[in-house]
Amino acid sequence: RISDDVTRGYGPEEFCLKVAKKGKYKIECNYYGSSSQKVLQPVVVTATVFTDFGKPTQKKQVLTLRLENVKGTNYIGEITF
Repeated sequence: RISDDVTRGYGPEEFCLKVAKKGKYKIECNYYGSSSQKVLQPVVVTATVFTDFGKPTQKKQVLTLRLENVKGTNYIGEITF
């Protein structure tokens, strides 16, 4: 399941897999820029990743990246199941 693509404002956006296949998952985002005339602070994206959600073995990882490339794909991180 994936949430609507938020192109105005701060999101949040969610991507959920009920049953994830074993392997590595790469997390990337596209930053298209700001409609503001002056950006006061750097733009930062945070990906919060839960594995085994709702189970006693649940784990949480927080991946943060300062975005500098306005066009193109930005690599945030990677998780392994």
